[in-house]
Amino acid sequence: MSGGQSCTRRSNSSSGRTGYNEVAGLTTSAGFQLTSTPSTLADMNRRLGILIGIAFFVGAIQLWADVTAIDSFADRYELTLTDDTWVTPLEQRLQDRLQSLGDTNSRLKKAQLELDKAIQANASGWQRVAQFENQLQQLIKAKERFSAGSPQYLSLEKQIARQRETVKTLAGQCVTPEEFGEKPAVRKAVIQLVNLRHNLLLSIYWLRRETPRMMQQYKTLHDDEQVIASMHELGSKFRLGPAGDYKRIASQLAKLERSVLASPPPIYRQNGRTRVSLLLDDRLPVTFTWRESSEPVLLTANVAAAAGYDVPNNVPRLNIRIGPDRQLLAQRFTIPYLRVGNHVVRDVEAFVLPPEGEDLGCHISAGSLRDVNAQADSARLQLKVDSAE
Repeated sequence: MSGGQSCTRRSNSSSGRTGYNEVAGLTTSAGFQLTSTPSTLADMNRRLGILIGIAFFVGAIQLWADVTAIDSFADRYELTLTDDTWVTPLEQRLQDRLQSLGDTNSRLKKAQLELDKAIQANASGWQRVAQFENQLQQLIKAKERFSAGSPQYLSLEKQIARQRETVKTLAGQCVTPEEFGEKPAVRKAVIQLVNLRHNLLLSIYWLRRETPRMMQQYKTLHDDEQVIASMHELGSKFRLGPAGDYKRIASQLAKLERSVLASPPPIYRQNGRTRVSLLLDDRLPVTFTWRESSEPVLLTANVAAAAGYDVPNNVPRLNIRIGPDRQLLAQRFTIPYLRVGNHVVRDVEAFVLPPEGEDLGCHISAGSLRDVNAQADSARLQLKVDSAE
């Protein structure tokens, strides 16, 4: 064969078979030899590119069809695909709230620790005052054993004077528990602690209420034949929620709740009054003025409305006198339950103030809480609560 390499085919008449031309290159089973000419390689690359393009186009069409089917299913049943699980909007909200618990709990622990340190620092100051006061009394008693004007007597008098000055200086560096709780920085720290505590508890109680509703939503979806049929069309790689293990989550929430409620409700002082924040029906935090008396609970009209209480007009009323020249007529009402620390007090008698009594705020007293003994501990800035015997 002369000239360049070529692709040839010849017939062997004696055998009736198709033969192969022995030339350098690739020979096909059909009797064609593909030689490594530049034009042939270019043609192969072009054909391969066309095949890849067709495959990519077909794949893109299939992908578009799959995405369209997924979007259609999501829109039709108001679901969102998380990893391989279809979840409801309510479960998304539950998951968001669950993820926020860890950060809130960490901030709560930090705030409690900082407040405890401040309380302990003030208490330690008073302990030093008591120690030096005790030494002062010992010096005074020692002086009594000597006659006036004696060297020992005069020496002790000087020591007593210095000790009195030391006690005065140390006492000036401390404040009483009442004054401590009313310091702006301390009050701000307690309010921050109260808000974190309530945010955590309200999230726990909300999750506890909404989880059964979410599970019912999924039961309805699982029982819907159209939903299940549509799921089958999408393929076996997807499943219908819930995405979380809510039995395990419920146990974790109970543990977290016990941890938060292990500490008594914080209190602080404002304008000479003790203030404490409690939860109405585990839904609404309310700040009360605390009184060590047996006066009834007072709620403002705005708080009653925010709690969703519908107070009838034909209920008994209480005439409340505020000072010599002011009195208000309040309506009697029963609070279903009030959370006081780790205790729940049910059917609490209360009186709802008229709108013109908003400036009075909400009040609660030790005697108004049945089944518990509650007392303000100014030194620890806590409302100590125990079960009534």
